Amino acid sequence: MTRQKNIAFALVGLLLAGAPLGFAAENTAAKEILADQPLSLAPSPLTDQFWLDRNGPAGDALLASEEGITAINSAIREEDPLSADVANYPASLPTAQIRAYIAVAAADALTEELWTSGRPVTEAERSAARRSLTFDALGETIPTRRAVTIRRANLRLLPMESAWYEKDDPFQDDCLQGTAVDPGEPVLLLGTNRDGWHFVQMRNYRGWLPADALALADDDDWKLFARPPQFLVVTASRVSVSLPVSPPASTIKKKTPGVPRRSQELPPSVTSHPAETALLFQMGSRLPLSRSTADGWEVILPTAQSGRLVPKVVTIPREEEHFHEGYLPYTMNSLIRQAFRFLGAPYDWGGQEGSVDCSSFAADIYRTVGIELPRDADGQEAVTSPQWHFEGKSGPERYAILQAVPPGSLLFLPGHVMMYLGMDDDGAPLVIHALSRRLSFSPEGQFLSGEPVRRVVVSGLSLPCASGRTFFEELTSAGTMRSSS
Repeated sequence: MTRQKNIAFALVGLLLAGAPLGFAAENTAAKEILADQPLSLAPSPLTDQFWLDRNGPAGDALLASEEGITAINSAIREEDPLSADVANYPASLPTAQIRAYIAVAAADALTEELWTSGRPVTEAERSAARRSLTFDALGETIPTRRAVTIRRANLRLLPMESAWYEKDDPFQDDCLQGTAVDPGEPVLLLGTNRDGWHFVQMRNYRGWLPADALALADDDDWKLFARPPQFLVVTASRVSVSLPVSPPASTIKKKTPGVPRRSQELPPSVTSHPAETALLFQMGSRLPLSRSTADGWEVILPTAQSGRLVPKVVTIPREEEHFHEGYLPYTMNSLIRQAFRFLGAPYDWGGQEGSVDCSSFAADIYRTVGIELPRDADGQEAVTSPQWHFEGKSGPERYAILQAVPPGSLLFLPGHVMMYLGMDDDGAPLVIHALSRRLSFSPEGQFLSGEPVRRVVVSGLSLPCASGRTFFEELTSAGTMRSSS
Protein backbone atom coordinates (compact mmCIF):
# COMPACT_ATOMS: atom_id res chain seq x y z
CA MET A 1 0.00 0.00 0.00
CA THR A 2 1.13 3.52 -0.72
CA ARG A 3 -0.54 6.87 -0.55
CA GLN A 4 0.01 7.26 -4.32
CA LYS A 5 -3.04 5.25 -5.30
CA ASN A 6 -2.69 5.84 -9.04
CA ILE A 7 0.77 4.23 -8.97
CA ALA A 8 -0.60 1.17 -7.20
CA PHE A 9 -3.06 0.57 -10.03
CA ALA A 10 -0.27 0.84 -12.58
CA LEU A 11 1.55 -2.07 -11.02
CA VAL A 12 -0.80 -4.96 -11.49
CA GLY A 13 -0.35 -7.12 -14.55
CA LEU A 14 -1.17 -10.10 -16.71
CA LEU A 15 -0.70 -13.26 -14.65
CA LEU A 16 -0.53 -15.90 -17.32
CA ALA A 17 0.88 -14.12 -20.33
CA GLY A 18 -1.56 -15.60 -22.80
CA ALA A 19 -1.80 -19.04 -21.21
CA PRO A 20 -5.14 -20.41 -20.03
CA LEU A 21 -5.82 -20.50 -16.30
CA GLY A 22 -4.14 -23.41 -14.60
CA PHE A 23 -1.21 -23.60 -17.02
CA ALA A 24 2.10 -21.78 -17.21
CA ALA A 25 3.39 -20.05 -20.31
CA GLU A 26 5.93 -22.01 -22.30
CA ASN A 27 8.56 -19.31 -22.08
CA THR A 28 10.16 -19.74 -18.66
CA ALA A 29 11.14 -16.07 -18.56
CA ALA A 30 7.43 -15.21 -18.77
CA LYS A 31 6.10 -17.99 -16.57
CA GLU A 32 3.46 -16.85 -14.08
CA ILE A 33 1.72 -19.06 -11.53
CA LEU A 34 -1.71 -18.46 -10.09
CA ALA A 35 -2.59 -19.39 -6.52
CA ASP A 36 -5.28 -21.83 -7.70
CA GLN A 37 -3.20 -23.62 -10.35
CA PRO A 38 -3.76 -27.40 -10.09
CA LEU A 39 -0.82 -29.06 -8.40
CA SER A 40 0.84 -31.57 -10.71
CA LEU A 41 4.11 -31.98 -8.84
CA ALA A 42 4.90 -32.39 -5.18
CA PRO A 43 6.34 -30.25 -3.93
CA SER A 44 5.66 -27.47 -6.42
CA PRO A 45 6.61 -23.78 -6.35
CA LEU A 46 3.06 -23.15 -5.16
CA THR A 47 3.87 -24.77 -1.82
CA ASP A 48 6.09 -23.57 0.96
CA GLN A 49 7.76 -27.00 1.07
CA PHE A 50 9.33 -26.42 -2.34
CA TRP A 51 11.13 -23.33 -1.04
CA LEU A 52 11.93 -24.79 2.38
CA ASP A 53 13.64 -27.74 0.67
CA ARG A 54 15.51 -25.33 -1.57
CA ASN A 55 16.74 -23.29 1.38
CA GLY A 56 18.20 -26.35 3.08
CA PRO A 57 19.76 -25.97 6.56
CA ALA A 58 20.45 -22.28 5.90
CA GLY A 59 16.69 -21.67 5.97
CA ASP A 60 16.58 -22.38 9.71
CA ALA A 61 19.58 -20.24 10.62
CA LEU A 62 18.67 -17.42 13.02
CA LEU A 63 18.91 -14.08 11.23
CA ALA A 64 18.82 -11.91 14.36
CA SER A 65 18.68 -12.44 18.11
CA GLU A 66 16.07 -10.88 20.36
CA GLU A 67 18.50 -8.04 21.04
CA GLY A 68 19.15 -7.70 17.31
CA ILE A 69 15.41 -7.42 16.58
CA THR A 70 15.11 -4.73 19.26
CA ALA A 71 17.89 -2.84 17.47
CA ILE A 72 16.16 -3.32 14.10
CA ASN A 73 12.90 -1.88 15.46
CA SER A 74 14.73 1.07 16.98
CA ALA A 75 16.36 1.79 13.62
CA ILE A 76 12.99 1.57 11.87
CA ARG A 77 11.44 4.09 14.26
CA GLU A 78 14.34 6.47 13.67
CA GLU A 79 13.93 6.25 9.89
CA ASP A 80 10.13 6.10 9.50
CA PRO A 81 8.21 9.26 10.50
CA LEU A 82 4.97 7.32 11.09
CA SER A 83 6.42 4.65 13.41
CA ALA A 84 6.71 5.17 17.17
CA ASP A 85 7.58 3.36 20.38
CA VAL A 86 4.15 3.84 21.94
CA ALA A 87 5.29 2.35 25.26
CA ASN A 88 7.79 5.22 25.64
CA TYR A 89 5.80 8.02 24.02
CA PRO A 90 5.90 11.58 25.42
CA ALA A 91 3.24 12.47 27.98
CA SER A 92 2.34 15.52 25.88
CA LEU A 93 3.10 17.01 22.47
CA PRO A 94 3.09 20.57 21.14
CA THR A 95 -0.31 21.44 19.69
CA ALA A 96 1.36 22.68 16.51
CA GLN A 97 3.07 19.30 16.01
CA ILE A 98 -0.21 17.39 16.36
CA ARG A 99 -1.91 19.74 13.91
CA ALA A 100 0.94 19.10 11.47
CA TYR A 101 0.45 15.33 11.84
CA ILE A 102 -3.27 15.75 11.08
CA ALA A 103 -2.54 17.91 8.04
CA VAL A 104 -0.08 15.39 6.62
CA ALA A 105 -2.57 12.53 7.00
CA ALA A 106 -5.32 14.50 5.26
CA ALA A 107 -3.22 16.18 2.57
CA ASP A 108 -3.87 13.88 -0.40
CA ALA A 109 -7.61 13.52 0.32
CA LEU A 110 -8.12 17.28 0.49
CA THR A 111 -6.08 18.18 -2.58
CA GLU A 112 -6.82 15.43 -5.11
CA GLU A 113 -9.98 15.33 -7.22
CA LEU A 114 -11.92 12.44 -5.69
CA TRP A 115 -15.37 10.93 -6.05
CA THR A 116 -17.99 9.64 -3.62
CA SER A 117 -21.28 7.83 -4.22
CA GLY A 118 -20.76 8.02 -7.98
CA ARG A 119 -20.20 11.79 -8.15
CA PRO A 120 -17.38 14.24 -7.52
CA VAL A 121 -16.66 15.29 -3.95
CA THR A 122 -18.07 18.80 -3.59
CA GLU A 123 -16.22 21.79 -2.22
CA ALA A 124 -18.79 21.93 0.58
CA GLU A 125 -17.85 18.38 1.55
CA ARG A 126 -14.16 19.26 1.52
CA SER A 127 -14.83 22.31 3.67
CA ALA A 128 -16.79 20.17 6.14
CA ALA A 129 -13.91 17.69 6.21
CA ARG A 130 -11.43 20.49 6.95
CA ARG A 131 -13.61 21.72 9.82
CA SER A 132 -13.76 18.19 11.26
CA LEU A 133 -9.96 18.17 11.64
CA THR A 134 -10.04 20.81 14.36
CA PHE A 135 -10.41 20.34 18.09
CA ASP A 136 -10.30 22.56 21.12
CA ALA A 137 -6.81 22.73 22.58
CA LEU A 138 -5.87 24.08 25.99
CA GLY A 139 -2.57 25.86 25.66
CA GLU A 140 0.50 25.12 23.59
CA THR A 141 0.67 21.39 24.42
CA ILE A 142 -1.84 18.54 24.45
CA PRO A 143 -1.60 15.59 26.87
CA THR A 144 -1.47 12.17 25.22
CA ARG A 145 -4.00 9.66 26.55
CA ARG A 146 -3.72 5.89 26.51
CA ALA A 147 -6.33 3.68 24.90
CA VAL A 148 -6.75 0.19 23.47
CA THR A 149 -8.85 -0.89 20.47
CA ILE A 150 -11.71 -3.17 21.49
CA ARG A 151 -12.62 -4.39 17.99
CA ARG A 152 -11.18 -4.49 14.49
CA ALA A 153 -11.59 -0.99 13.15
CA ASN A 154 -10.58 1.17 10.20
CA LEU A 155 -8.07 3.92 10.89
CA ARG A 156 -9.06 6.80 8.61
CA LEU A 157 -7.16 9.70 7.08
CA LEU A 158 -10.20 11.93 7.62
CA PRO A 159 -12.62 11.48 10.54
CA MET A 160 -15.49 10.04 8.52
CA GLU A 161 -16.86 6.68 7.40
CA SER A 162 -17.77 7.82 3.87
CA ALA A 163 -15.58 6.45 1.07
CA TRP A 164 -13.77 8.78 -1.34
CA TYR A 165 -12.12 7.21 -4.35
CA GLU A 166 -10.55 8.01 -7.69
CA LYS A 167 -12.93 8.47 -10.60
CA ASP A 168 -11.26 5.86 -12.82
CA ASP A 169 -10.87 3.27 -10.04
CA PRO A 170 -12.85 0.17 -11.14
CA PHE A 171 -12.84 -1.19 -7.57
CA GLN A 172 -13.61 2.12 -5.83
CA ASP A 173 -10.92 1.50 -3.25
CA ASP A 174 -11.36 3.97 -0.43
CA CYS A 175 -8.65 6.66 -0.51
CA LEU A 176 -9.56 7.68 3.04
CA GLN A 177 -8.63 4.27 4.39
CA GLY A 178 -5.36 4.34 6.29
CA THR A 179 -5.18 0.83 7.67
CA ALA A 180 -7.19 -1.78 9.54
CA VAL A 181 -6.41 -2.03 13.25
CA ASP A 182 -6.94 -5.26 15.16
CA PRO A 183 -8.39 -5.53 18.69
CA GLY A 184 -5.98 -5.08 21.55
CA GLU A 185 -3.84 -2.50 19.76
CA PRO A 186 -2.37 0.05 22.20
CA VAL A 187 -2.67 3.59 20.87
CA LEU A 188 -2.05 7.16 22.05
CA LEU A 189 -4.88 9.67 21.70
CA LEU A 190 -3.44 12.93 20.39
CA GLY A 191 -6.69 14.84 20.02
CA THR A 192 -10.48 14.49 19.81
CA ASN A 193 -12.76 16.39 17.45
CA ARG A 194 -16.30 17.49 18.27
CA ASP A 195 -17.83 14.44 16.57
CA GLY A 196 -16.06 12.01 18.90
CA TRP A 197 -13.30 10.86 16.53
CA HIS A 198 -9.82 10.45 18.01
CA PHE A 199 -6.61 11.22 16.17
CA VAL A 200 -4.23 8.48 17.32
CA GLN A 201 -0.65 7.32 17.11
CA MET A 202 -0.28 3.55 16.78
CA ARG A 203 2.97 1.61 16.44
CA ASN A 204 3.39 2.34 12.71
CA TYR A 205 0.69 4.78 11.62
CA ARG A 206 -1.37 7.85 12.52
CA GLY A 207 -4.98 8.60 11.72
CA TRP A 208 -8.54 8.81 13.03
CA LEU A 209 -10.46 6.13 14.93
CA PRO A 210 -14.10 6.34 16.05
CA ALA A 211 -14.60 6.53 19.80
CA ASP A 212 -16.66 3.33 19.90
CA ALA A 213 -13.62 1.34 18.71
CA LEU A 214 -11.55 2.46 21.70
CA ALA A 215 -11.42 2.15 25.46
CA LEU A 216 -9.44 4.57 27.61
CA ALA A 217 -7.01 2.77 29.89
CA ASP A 218 -5.10 3.43 33.08
CA ASP A 219 -1.38 2.73 33.12
CA ASP A 220 -1.51 -0.85 34.41
CA ASP A 221 -4.27 -2.03 32.07
CA TRP A 222 -2.65 -0.34 29.09
CA LYS A 223 0.69 -2.01 29.77
CA LEU A 224 -1.00 -5.42 29.57
CA PHE A 225 -1.36 -4.75 25.83
CA ALA A 226 1.57 -2.42 25.17
CA ARG A 227 4.16 -4.49 27.04
CA PRO A 228 2.73 -7.94 27.72
CA PRO A 229 5.26 -10.04 29.64
CA GLN A 230 4.07 -13.09 27.69
CA PHE A 231 1.81 -13.31 24.67
CA LEU A 232 0.51 -15.36 21.79
CA VAL A 233 1.27 -14.30 18.22
CA VAL A 234 -1.39 -14.99 15.59
CA THR A 235 0.26 -17.14 12.92
CA ALA A 236 -2.86 -17.92 10.88
CA SER A 237 -3.74 -15.44 8.14
CA ARG A 238 -6.62 -14.45 10.39
CA VAL A 239 -8.51 -15.99 13.29
CA SER A 240 -11.62 -15.23 15.32
CA VAL A 241 -11.54 -15.49 19.10
CA SER A 242 -14.87 -15.92 20.89
CA LEU A 243 -15.73 -13.31 23.45
CA PRO A 244 -18.41 -14.00 26.09
CA VAL A 245 -21.39 -11.68 25.69
CA SER A 246 -21.95 -11.33 29.43
CA PRO A 247 -21.25 -7.87 30.89
CA PRO A 248 -17.47 -7.44 31.06
CA ALA A 249 -15.86 -7.68 34.46
CA SER A 250 -12.15 -7.47 34.96
CA THR A 251 -10.45 -10.63 36.15
CA ILE A 252 -7.02 -9.01 36.23
CA LYS A 253 -5.55 -8.25 39.63
CA LYS A 254 -3.60 -5.02 39.59
CA LYS A 255 0.03 -5.35 40.62
CA THR A 256 -0.07 -1.74 41.82
CA PRO A 257 -3.57 -0.90 43.11
CA GLY A 258 -4.72 2.64 43.13
CA VAL A 259 -3.01 3.96 40.00
CA PRO A 260 -5.22 6.95 39.12
CA ARG A 261 -7.11 6.88 35.86
CA ARG A 262 -6.83 9.70 33.40
CA SER A 263 -9.50 12.27 34.24
CA GLN A 264 -10.69 12.98 30.71
CA GLU A 265 -13.43 10.58 29.55
CA LEU A 266 -14.88 9.82 26.15
CA PRO A 267 -17.43 12.39 24.91
CA PRO A 268 -20.69 11.81 26.85
CA SER A 269 -22.70 11.40 23.63
CA VAL A 270 -20.64 8.37 22.63
CA THR A 271 -21.65 4.93 23.90
CA SER A 272 -19.57 1.79 23.99
CA HIS A 273 -19.69 -0.47 20.95
CA PRO A 274 -22.21 -3.32 21.30
CA ALA A 275 -20.79 -6.51 22.77
CA GLU A 276 -19.02 -8.62 20.16
CA THR A 277 -19.42 -12.38 20.05
CA ALA A 278 -16.01 -12.73 18.41
CA LEU A 279 -12.94 -10.62 17.80
CA LEU A 280 -11.12 -10.84 14.46
CA PHE A 281 -7.32 -10.89 14.61
CA GLN A 282 -4.99 -10.91 11.62
CA MET A 283 -1.53 -12.45 11.35
CA GLY A 284 1.05 -10.84 13.62
CA SER A 285 -1.39 -9.62 16.26
CA ARG A 286 -0.45 -10.22 19.89
CA LEU A 287 -2.81 -11.62 22.53
CA PRO A 288 -1.53 -11.09 26.08
CA LEU A 289 -1.15 -14.50 27.72
CA SER A 290 -2.20 -15.04 31.32
CA ARG A 291 -1.58 -18.78 31.62
CA SER A 292 -0.70 -21.71 29.39
CA THR A 293 -2.04 -25.22 30.06
CA ALA A 294 -1.92 -28.53 28.24
CA ASP A 295 -5.46 -28.01 26.94
CA GLY A 296 -5.65 -24.30 26.26
CA TRP A 297 -4.45 -20.75 26.76
CA GLU A 298 -5.87 -18.11 29.04
CA VAL A 299 -5.57 -14.89 27.07
CA ILE A 300 -6.49 -11.33 27.95
CA LEU A 301 -8.98 -9.68 25.61
CA PRO A 302 -9.99 -6.02 25.56
CA THR A 303 -13.57 -5.15 26.52
CA ALA A 304 -15.06 -1.83 27.58
CA GLN A 305 -17.46 -0.51 30.16
CA SER A 306 -18.55 3.13 30.03
CA GLY A 307 -15.71 3.87 27.63
CA ARG A 308 -13.05 2.37 29.94
CA LEU A 309 -10.88 -0.65 29.25
CA VAL A 310 -11.86 -3.80 31.14
CA PRO A 311 -9.33 -6.58 30.47
CA LYS A 312 -11.09 -9.94 30.27
CA VAL A 313 -9.43 -13.34 30.72
CA VAL A 314 -10.81 -15.85 28.22
CA THR A 315 -9.74 -19.46 27.68
CA ILE A 316 -9.15 -20.47 24.06
CA PRO A 317 -8.31 -23.91 22.63
CA ARG A 318 -4.65 -24.75 22.27
CA GLU A 319 -4.49 -24.52 18.47
CA GLU A 320 -0.83 -24.56 17.52
CA GLU A 321 -1.69 -23.95 13.87
CA HIS A 322 -3.23 -20.57 14.74
CA PHE A 323 -1.00 -19.21 17.50
CA HIS A 324 2.56 -19.34 18.77
CA GLU A 325 3.77 -18.54 22.27
CA GLY A 326 6.00 -15.54 21.72
CA TYR A 327 7.46 -14.55 18.38
CA LEU A 328 8.51 -17.08 15.79
CA PRO A 329 12.27 -17.46 15.28
CA TYR A 330 13.51 -14.94 12.74
CA THR A 331 14.59 -17.26 9.92
CA MET A 332 14.09 -17.38 6.17
CA ASN A 333 11.88 -20.44 6.63
CA SER A 334 9.63 -18.69 9.15
CA LEU A 335 9.03 -15.88 6.64
CA ILE A 336 8.32 -18.31 3.79
CA ARG A 337 5.91 -20.43 5.87
CA GLN A 338 4.00 -17.37 7.01
CA ALA A 339 3.80 -15.92 3.49
CA PHE A 340 2.20 -19.10 2.17
CA ARG A 341 -0.40 -19.03 4.93
CA PHE A 342 -1.80 -15.99 3.08
CA LEU A 343 -1.87 -17.73 -0.33
CA GLY A 344 -5.30 -17.10 -1.89
CA ALA A 345 -6.32 -14.61 0.83
CA PRO A 346 -8.45 -11.66 -0.37
CA TYR A 347 -6.93 -8.31 -1.31
CA ASP A 348 -8.48 -4.98 -0.41
CA TRP A 349 -7.07 -1.50 -0.08
CA GLY A 350 -5.93 -0.67 3.45
CA GLY A 351 -6.88 -4.09 4.82
CA GLN A 352 -10.62 -3.51 4.75
CA GLU A 353 -13.06 -6.40 5.16
CA GLY A 354 -10.52 -8.70 6.82
CA SER A 355 -8.16 -8.54 3.83
CA VAL A 356 -4.57 -7.50 3.14
CA ASP A 357 -2.96 -5.21 0.61
CA CYS A 358 0.61 -5.56 -0.61
CA SER A 359 2.29 -3.76 2.30
CA SER A 360 0.14 -5.13 5.13
CA PHE A 361 0.88 -8.59 3.71
CA ALA A 362 4.61 -7.90 4.15
CA ALA A 363 4.24 -6.17 7.51
CA ASP A 364 2.04 -8.90 9.01
CA ILE A 365 4.53 -11.60 8.05
CA TYR A 366 7.52 -9.78 9.52
CA ARG A 367 5.57 -8.95 12.67
CA THR A 368 5.29 -12.67 13.51
CA VAL A 369 9.08 -12.67 14.09
CA GLY A 370 8.93 -9.41 16.08
CA ILE A 371 9.90 -6.89 13.38
CA GLU A 372 7.57 -3.88 13.15
CA LEU A 373 7.81 -2.70 9.54
CA PRO A 374 6.27 0.60 8.44
CA ARG A 375 2.70 0.32 7.18
CA ASP A 376 3.20 1.54 3.59
CA ALA A 377 5.39 0.11 0.85
CA ASP A 378 7.46 3.27 0.37
CA GLY A 379 8.17 3.38 4.10
CA GLN A 380 9.20 -0.27 4.06
CA GLU A 381 11.58 0.34 1.19
CA ALA A 382 13.14 3.27 3.03
CA VAL A 383 14.05 1.24 6.14
CA THR A 384 15.24 -2.11 4.77
CA SER A 385 18.90 -2.83 5.35
CA PRO A 386 20.88 -4.24 3.67
CA GLN A 387 19.55 -3.21 0.27
CA TRP A 388 20.28 -4.21 -3.31
CA HIS A 389 19.58 -1.51 -5.91
CA PHE A 390 18.26 -2.17 -9.42
CA GLU A 391 17.93 1.32 -10.85
CA GLY A 392 20.26 1.91 -13.77
CA LYS A 393 21.07 -1.80 -14.05
CA SER A 394 20.81 -3.89 -17.20
CA GLY A 395 18.71 -7.05 -17.45
CA PRO A 396 21.65 -9.41 -16.79
CA GLU A 397 22.79 -7.23 -13.90
CA ARG A 398 19.31 -7.33 -12.38
CA TYR A 399 19.20 -11.09 -12.73
CA ALA A 400 22.59 -11.41 -11.03
CA ILE A 401 21.36 -9.26 -8.14
CA LEU A 402 18.31 -11.49 -7.68
CA GLN A 403 20.58 -14.52 -7.49
CA ALA A 404 22.25 -12.90 -4.46
CA VAL A 405 19.08 -11.73 -2.69
CA PRO A 406 18.07 -14.05 0.22
CA PRO A 407 14.61 -15.66 0.09
CA GLY A 408 12.13 -13.85 2.34
CA SER A 409 13.52 -10.46 1.33
CA LEU A 410 11.19 -7.78 -0.01
CA LEU A 411 11.24 -6.61 -3.62
CA PHE A 412 10.06 -3.08 -4.40
CA LEU A 413 8.87 -1.21 -7.43
CA PRO A 414 7.03 2.13 -7.33
CA GLY A 415 4.00 1.69 -5.08
CA HIS A 416 4.26 -2.08 -4.66
CA VAL A 417 6.06 -4.62 -2.46
CA MET A 418 6.47 -8.40 -2.89
CA MET A 419 8.21 -11.17 -0.97
CA TYR A 420 10.99 -12.85 -2.91
CA LEU A 421 10.92 -16.65 -2.92
CA GLY A 422 13.95 -17.42 -5.09
CA MET A 423 14.57 -19.09 -8.46
CA ASP A 424 12.48 -22.03 -9.62
CA ASP A 425 13.90 -25.08 -11.42
CA ASP A 426 14.03 -23.16 -14.70
CA GLY A 427 15.87 -20.21 -13.18
CA ALA A 428 12.81 -17.91 -13.14
CA PRO A 429 12.59 -15.59 -10.10
CA LEU A 430 9.26 -16.01 -8.29
CA VAL A 431 7.50 -13.86 -5.70
CA ILE A 432 4.44 -14.06 -3.47
CA HIS A 433 2.39 -10.88 -3.06
CA ALA A 434 -1.06 -9.33 -2.65
CA LEU A 435 -2.13 -8.28 -6.14
CA SER A 436 -4.99 -5.99 -7.10
CA ARG A 437 -5.45 -6.69 -10.83
CA ARG A 438 -3.72 -7.85 -13.98
CA LEU A 439 -3.32 -5.91 -17.21
CA SER A 440 -3.30 -7.39 -20.69
CA PHE A 441 -1.66 -5.93 -23.77
CA SER A 442 -1.64 -6.77 -27.46
CA PRO A 443 1.58 -8.06 -29.08
CA GLU A 444 2.06 -4.51 -30.35
CA GLY A 445 1.97 -3.18 -26.78
CA GLN A 446 -1.53 -1.72 -26.90
CA PHE A 447 -3.50 -1.87 -23.64
CA LEU A 448 -6.43 -4.28 -23.88
CA SER A 449 -7.98 -4.72 -20.42
CA GLY A 450 -7.50 -4.85 -16.68
CA GLU A 451 -8.98 -7.78 -14.81
CA PRO A 452 -9.29 -8.17 -11.04
CA VAL A 453 -7.08 -10.59 -9.15
CA ARG A 454 -7.69 -9.25 -5.62
CA ARG A 455 -5.86 -11.96 -3.73
CA VAL A 456 -2.45 -13.19 -2.64
CA VAL A 457 -0.72 -15.06 -5.46
CA VAL A 458 2.59 -16.56 -6.48
CA SER A 459 3.90 -15.10 -9.72
CA GLY A 460 6.98 -14.33 -11.75
CA LEU A 461 8.25 -10.86 -12.56
CA SER A 462 7.14 -10.61 -16.18
CA LEU A 463 3.81 -9.05 -15.20
CA PRO A 464 3.41 -5.88 -17.27
CA CYS A 465 2.97 -2.46 -15.67
CA ALA A 466 0.89 0.28 -17.24
CA SER A 467 4.15 1.73 -18.56
CA GLY A 468 4.52 -1.35 -20.77
CA ARG A 469 7.59 -2.40 -18.80
CA THR A 470 7.58 -5.54 -16.66
CA PHE A 471 7.86 -5.86 -12.92
CA PHE A 472 11.41 -7.12 -13.51
CA GLU A 473 12.26 -3.94 -15.42
CA GLU A 474 10.54 -1.66 -12.87
CA LEU A 475 12.26 -3.09 -9.78
CA THR A 476 13.86 -0.34 -7.71
CA SER A 477 15.37 -2.30 -4.82
CA ALA A 478 15.39 -5.45 -2.76
CA GLY A 479 15.80 -5.32 0.98
CA THR A 480 15.78 -7.36 4.15
CA MET A 481 16.16 -6.60 7.84
CA ARG A 482 19.41 -7.27 9.68
CA SER A 483 20.87 -5.62 12.77
CA SER A 484 24.21 -3.86 12.44
CA SER A 485 25.51 -5.51 15.61
